Amino acid sequence: MSERIYRALLRLYPRRFRAHYGEEALQLFRDRMEDERGWLRRSRLWLDLLLDLGAIRIRGYREATVVGAVTVAKPGAGIPSFASLEVRALETRFLIWGGFLSVVFCGAVLFALQHGGGRLPLMHAMVNSNAPVIKAKEVPKITFSYEPADATGGSMVRLHTVVKANGDGPVPTGKVNFLHGWNIFVDGKLVDGTVTVVAKVPRGKRLPLNALYTGDMNYGSVSSVEKAQ
Repeated sequence: MSERIYRALLRLYPRRFRAHYGEEALQLFRDRMEDERGWLRRSRLWLDLLLDLGAIRIRGYREATVVGAVTVAKPGAGIPSFASLEVRALETRFLIWGGFLSVVFCGAVLFALQHGGGRLPLMHAMVNSNAPVIKAKEVPKITFSYEPADATGGSMVRLHTVVKANGDGPVPTGKVNFLHGWNIFVDGKLVDGTVTVVAKVPRGKRLPLNALYTGDMNYGSVSSVEKAQ
């Protein structure tokens, strides 16, 4: 069956090509069909054949015609002879054939992917209406406070954070980072949605203190916002 299809495909090649290389091309096709096993490798074989046909139709197969030397060389003179190739302008029909064959091949590949037995996982997920939908995690509420309110660099401060769910969701778990400006200087683990840490404020310029909840399997991250005093 495949050889009959290729014989029909050979009829699209230029007549001179079929006359000179038709039998050789057919024998080469038989050899490759014996070597290429499996759906994927044979699909690649047909792709090579279609690309080869498109290239020949677009360029227009012409045998190189050797023209006589421009200057007749005397025997033993050591002067090389010159030959010129006959060049033909690109024809519109070759472009049309190339585009048509490309569309046919792409359509065949898409049909095989949609109706083949072994679909690709990505394609199967796209066409399967029962595929799971990934939803964004809910953002909880965060309340942050610290004492003393006028804490300066090098002083001890008591940091307190409460993380609550919006509604009747599970109690948030995980870690809370405490920030001095944008730098983390201490962290703590939530217990029943609450964490309290006593730490020393970093020395240097006075920067706002904030809390950053890093999230868990149920909730996304959220931070408190405090203006510099």
